[in-house]
Amino acid sequence: TMSTGQGREPFHQPNAWTDMITAFLREPFKDAPGQTFRYNTAASYMLAAALKQKGIDLEAYLQARLFAPMGITGTRWLRDPHDICAGGFGLSLHAEDIARLGILLLHEGRWEGRQLVPAAFVRAASQKQINNGGNPTSDWAQGYGYQMWRCCHDGFRADGMYGQFCVVHPALETILVTNGVTADMQEILRAYYEEVLTQYTDVPL
Repeated sequence: TMSTGQGREPFHQPNAWTDMITAFLREPFKDAPGQTFRYNTAASYMLAAALKQKGIDLEAYLQARLFAPMGITGTRWLRDPHDICAGGFGLSLHAEDIARLGILLLHEGRWEGRQLVPAAFVRAASQKQINNGGNPTSDWAQGYGYQMWRCCHDGFRADGMYGQFCVVHPALETILVTNGVTADMQEILRAYYEEVLTQYTDVPL
């Protein structure tokens, strides 16, 4: 839920990438864990690192349990010097494969009749688990779930830097996928809402 309680991400530390686990664990706390939303990519890395400690490689796990059953191939994930997946960034996917994942989320973890992810987890992950602001028009202030942002118009999204989006609106049974580079990610979503999402009708145009 991006609520470790640390004051900032540990990437500012010298040579943090060479030993991210140590850098993360020595980063001072500003709040009690679980109380305050503060985006922290290294927290996602630590999830991958925790799995590695249990002998589970995140990329291999997802390949076997999720990607292969969905026909997703050609993925690659940036790894640190200790061969741990970056976790919070660095996963390369084709737009079509991101769309498949969006469809999986839209169908609460089901893919072609198979329940690949528990439906209850998808519902919890995509709902507001922690408050992250009070601006009703900002897609960065609608709440945060488990590794997913809440969106305006009662949607949710997976969100990558510079406009890598997988936006899901269950009530309208829609997904939006973008691969791009922009400094104004909100503008992509605003244009989508105004020109597409809110223009749907019950009859053909």
